[in-house]
Amino acid sequence: MGRKKKDQVVICNMSGQPLPPLVYGLKGIQDLFKVSKVTACKMHQGILKDACSKQGNKIVVNTQKALELYGVPNVYISSVDE
Repeated sequence: MGRKKKDQVVICNMSGQPLPPLVYGLKGIQDLFKVSKVTACKMHQGILKDACSKQGNKIVVNTQKALELYGVPNVYISSVDE
């Protein structure tokens, strides 16, 4: 029998490639938004503050929340087989 399909949120960049649900550290912010380290630090302390949490000394950023706060509508829903 066929398996049920479940809706799952898949975050994609402008070219349609999926992004990870979490990014880590300033390097993760740099890669996600294509910015310098100084700008990533400013974003972490400012606009992305609500999307960031800490695990020990590591910064953990929720990608979907960060994109929403930044104003980038890059969230697509796709069906995934269970």
